[in-house]
Amino acid sequence: MGNCSFIAGIKNKIAGKIVVDVTPEMFVFSRNGRSINVGTYVCLNNDQGNYTIRGIGEDFDGCKTCLRIDLFKGEPPLDNSISHARLLEAFFRHSFIKIIGKDKFLRPTVTIRGAHNLSGTLTGHQLTSLSNAAVKAGAHVVEFVA
Repeated sequence: MGNCSFIAGIKNKIAGKIVVDVTPEMFVFSRNGRSINVGTYVCLNNDQGNYTIRGIGEDFDGCKTCLRIDLFKGEPPLDNSISHARLLEAFFRHSFIKIIGKDKFLRPTVTIRGAHNLSGTLTGHQLTSLSNAAVKAGAHVVEFVA
């Protein structure tokens, strides 16, 4: 039992902590003195009702032909088959890999600051929605601070 907690402690130290500053337009992910800004939208390709993610948080060649879903504008997606929870999870996964690096991905502790800025856009469930998406995307623990 002691070895498991020792190994978990080492993994947590290596994975470290990610701080996420939240606004409806952009999340700022910070880790070890480095920060990245990620726009809060997802670009989808629609192939006869089958949606695939083409981009997250930044424009790219061809994005004008994609369906853009703003995650925190409070508007429902045009198609009910698009799951907001899955898009939010993909958003966090993409951002975690960007700030940590693909080869070094471990389950970090994530501190989210400013979730109150999203009031109304997630129908009052912003803490649960953000926490669930972050954990499914790879966070070990999610903490919220004002």
